Amino acid sequence: MLQLSASLGDQQLLLDIQWADTITIIIFFLINIKESVTPPILMD
Repeated sequence: MLQLSASLGDQQLLLDIQWADTITIIIFFLINIKESVTPPILMD
């Protein structure tokens, strides 16, 4: 029983890490889009 709860905890931690990675990738993606779109608007 202890082993089961330990592995469940590990899965939850792994899920949290995957979510953090996904959010980080999305944030960098949005920043890159913003930076690549902003200069032409400013030049206009």
